[in-house]
Amino acid sequence: MNDRILSASNPKIKFVTSLQQKKFRDREKLFICEGIRLCETAVESNFEIESAFFTSNLEPRGLKILESINSRKCFEVSESIFIKISETQSPQGILLVVRMKDQNCDLEKIFQREKSITIVLDSIQDPGNLGTILRTSVAADIDAIILLDGCVDLFSGKVIRSSMGAIFKLPPTIKMSRKDFIEILDRTKKIPIAASVENGINFFNVDLFESGGSILIFGNEANGVSEDLLKISKKISIPMKNSMESLNVAVSTSIILYEAMRQRAFSE
Repeated sequence: MNDRILSASNPKIKFVTSLQQKKFRDREKLFICEGIRLCETAVESNFEIESAFFTSNLEPRGLKILESINSRKCFEVSESIFIKISETQSPQGILLVVRMKDQNCDLEKIFQREKSITIVLDSIQDPGNLGTILRTSVAADIDAIILLDGCVDLFSGKVIRSSMGAIFKLPPTIKMSRKDFIEILDRTKKIPIAASVENGINFFNVDLFESGGSILIFGNEANGVSEDLLKISKKISIPMKNSMESLNVAVSTSIILYEAMRQRAFSE
């Protein structure tokens, strides 16, 4: 039997609402996902479901999701309360609170691994762009993602929805400062490859695995890769016709990742 919550002042409702803010997500190590498809992916993954909130008119696919969750963690709420905890314009009547996973990994080993692919995101600020990049990264089967200073929060609602479930299938995904990233490069003697709109080599003519593992840097939507990273990187560009100067960062990332995927597959 699922519990019913009748008041928007209920502590559980206040707690879930607080997770719409990054500082509370970081503190509690929890995030929200909502909608039928995302919640299906969540329960199929090995992420821990902390709690579930749903409305009485939830469709059968949603009810099936609840069947896989301990009933003591499931709470029925009214439409008005659900709107309060939802971040979408057209809620589908189901929302899960999910526990983040620890992301411990040995980046130096990944960098040194033959034919590994690591992407480094430098101040990607648009949630839609980050979500799309995550989705492409999972599809291209890359080995690690590094989020440098200035990136939008990985667990914001818009990023999670834009990822189309990829958030539950990510390779090791690490947040770090540019300083720490550069120090790892120094220790491993690795030269990253940075996507640049100026003075870059046509990426079709570049062996992305020339030094073993490939470390690909993609920069901020307006300003590109930071100057301190460009200075230590090999620069590549995507050729463009008809006076086009640049592409959306998520599009650029997808194009280059699939070229890396092609090169890796061709060499096997």
